[in-house]
Amino acid sequence: MLVISQNNIFTLYPNPASDLVNLNIDKTNNTELTLNIYNVLGACVRSETLKQNQINIADLSNGTYIIEVISDKFLEKQKLIIQR
Repeated sequence: MLVISQNNIFTLYPNPASDLVNLNIDKTNNTELTLNIYNVLGACVRSETLKQNQINIADLSNGTYIIEVISDKFLEKQKLIIQR
């Protein structure tokens, strides 16, 4: 059963970020995680299987994005600001 989390299962830092953002995730139990990044219009600008805790965002423009992390047990979204 998928649970939409209200408790920050992951943290993003730094936020605002410029080229790299770190992702700390609690309670993963080695499950496969999917990372989706959405722009302010709701379009998915990136979707990938999360393999490491550092995400390169150098190819994304300045602005506000929604970071979504999905596993078979939870889904959580957080806001990320890219500012250079």
